[in-house]
Amino acid sequence: MIIYLGGKISSRDWRHMLVRGLEDAINGLDLSKGWPILEDSIHGVHGYSGPYFKLIDKTAEGQKTVKVHNLCLAAIDASDLVYSWVDDPTCYATIYEMGYARAKGKFTAVAYPPSFDKSELWFMSCCSDLIVEADRPEFGLLKAVLSAVRTGRLGSPAAELSRVEGNIARLQAMGRETSPITTEKTNGHDTGGNDPTPPEDAPAR
Repeated sequence: MIIYLGGKISSRDWRHMLVRGLEDAINGLDLSKGWPILEDSIHGVHGYSGPYFKLIDKTAEGQKTVKVHNLCLAAIDASDLVYSWVDDPTCYATIYEMGYARAKGKFTAVAYPPSFDKSELWFMSCCSDLIVEADRPEFGLLKAVLSAVRTGRLGSPAAELSRVEGNIARLQAMGRETSPITTEKTNGHDTGGNDPTPPEDAPAR
């Protein structure tokens, strides 16, 4: 499965906890050559398509901002799952990306922190196959991956369940506190029930 991780972006954000080799890939990034897909970089089995943080001047109109826009859409085109962690109401590009992904038939999932007021982000929620409340982005991603597989549109449910359980055990072994994740049903899509799941300038997301 190829995964695109949407949401606000910065040089050292939450994606670095989830994507193995991301920092090295960014250091060698050349916008003129496009973005690579990092195979087996998420949970040791899923590929990462983007986005990649690159410092650019957003105030300058020109080819660089257009290039980043096109790279984001190309990365979504290459993905099976578009998962967005949203903890900031100014994630304007993320709203756009989720709508684009939805129109392209991708499985879309958005995760919000439990205390976050998402009432003004109703449009993005309507673009999502799955809405999750999670304490941290990695917990929401686990639920999103499972739900995507359970739709029958992607992968092998049994194999993916085993991988997710392995990652939960790893998180517990690291002493991280787990908590239930609340899911909702949106747009008639089954979120997978109530299974407990533990767990500068740049393009604005």
